[in-house]
Amino acid sequence: MPSDSIGGAFDQLYRASYRRMLAKGIVVCGGNSAVAQDAVQEAFIRCWRRMNDVHGPPVENWHAWLSTVVVRECLAALRHQPGTLPLEGRDFSSTTPELAAHLDLKDAYRRVCGAIAQLSGRQRAAVALCCMADLDAKQAGAVMGVEAPTVRVHLSRARKTLGPLWAEFDSLGLFDDQREDGAR
Repeated sequence: MPSDSIGGAFDQLYRASYRRMLAKGIVVCGGNSAVAQDAVQEAFIRCWRRMNDVHGPPVENWHAWLSTVVVRECLAALRHQPGTLPLEGRDFSSTTPELAAHLDLKDAYRRVCGAIAQLSGRQRAAVALCCMADLDAKQAGAVMGVEAPTVRVHLSRARKTLGPLWAEFDSLGLFDDQREDGAR
């Protein structure tokens, strides 16, 4: 592919996906927009490199590919941060993605971020990998270093903890697939 068409394709993908990727990253990070922005930036850098790699395998779905990279980058960054995710004193009006503000979903977004921050690290990883990065339980288990049934247990516990807020994830457009067990 000529570099001009790669640049155009990348620009189009960036414009179409940036806000949604940032929203996913912020939710995975429990409201920590700095970590989410770094993850999204890294995902788009990798995307640019991948688009320019003539020897690499073709990517069928760039949106799914970006979602997976963003979620994995967020989870990797959170593993290196001790303790829980600090939400006190956070200005959600400045960290909430523009899309959520336009759709008047700021309150739902805040509740979802707060609920995600209360999940255990394993539960948050299972939700992020299975529901936001569109991986099945076996793939998520490989990333998390556990077996697929363990991923399903973490996902089930997260769903129980989140309860009625689970539907708000869908209204925010954060889930790519909503299979109950995280499998495809």
